[in-house]
Amino acid sequence: MKFLVPDDVELLMKNHKEWIELFPLAVSVGAGNDRPILVLQDKEKNFSLPVWLGSLDAAAAMVQASSTSPDSTPHRTTQNILKAFKSELKFCLFQEIVGHNQFVDLVLRLGTVVEEYLTVRCRADESMSICLLSQARFFSPIEIIKKSRDMESDLKHAPVLNAMSALKEPRTKELLN
Repeated sequence: MKFLVPDDVELLMKNHKEWIELFPLAVSVGAGNDRPILVLQDKEKNFSLPVWLGSLDAAAAMVQASSTSPDSTPHRTTQNILKAFKSELKFCLFQEIVGHNQFVDLVLRLGTVVEEYLTVRCRADESMSICLLSQARFFSPIEIIKKSRDMESDLKHAPVLNAMSALKEPRTKELLN
């Protein structure tokens, strides 16, 4: 957790040419063992960032991405707490990839007399639905976009063990004997 002043956030956004603003494009829910993916894309459609989600965050993200505002969401209480403190989630900044996990800094504007920001490092797969609901702005350096595409390729070619078929196969053989 780190406190920033507004000038720090403005510097981050304006003085880093490698940062690209991204916008939610789609949520892809694959069949079988594929993890759901939120696709973020820049305005010019030159860059796309795949963000792997957990199943619960994917479901919440799909509800929040719909054109009608949901009556109830898993993050309504969190939003109410932020509002009570006159704070809001402003930015989601993709920072690093560790193994097969993407990490973001969530930047919250604090409702203090002097405008302050707080950054919190989180896993991206656990953060996207609250970011979408809060209408946070998404930013990523080009290098993270490229690493994410490499990570996507690694995940698609990784051997997958289907636990259900592994369990059923020996039992089926037992029943046939």
